[in-house]
Amino acid sequence: MKLTGKLITEGIIPFFPKKDCLNSRPIPRIWILIGVNHFFRFYSKKNGIVELIGEAEADNQEIENGNIHFANDITNFLEQVETFDVFDRLIIIAIPKILHELNISFSKLVENKIVAEIYKDLTGFKEENLKEELNKILWF
Repeated sequence: MKLTGKLITEGIIPFFPKKDCLNSRPIPRIWILIGVNHFFRFYSKKNGIVELIGEAEADNQEIENGNIHFANDITNFLEQVETFDVFDRLIIIAIPKILHELNISFSKLVENKIVAEIYKDLTGFKEENLKEELNKILWF
């Protein structure tokens, strides 16, 4: 799996436990995972702002071996970063086949953070349209 974006250039340090509060209540740190067969985008939503933080793409060997290997790489990555407590909630938006492959791979640690699974393919949206669509879906 090839990972690019802020997750690689800055690492996960910007996401370390720094929980902001509003009226003495913690503001949840939300990660959004949007994917289709061999490509995923990672977004962060904090204080109402949706930001692209990384992209993951299957390498050629994973494509030849089928989606399940790429799904395992995605879940392994989420488990690694979650050990540092970098998100409170996880929302996954993908086609049903990919969601199923992810669900059979998730550990309890990550599974307990999933608050929504949305069966939709948003990978064809342009970046600005995608953020607008995400704000409609993620009103909280």
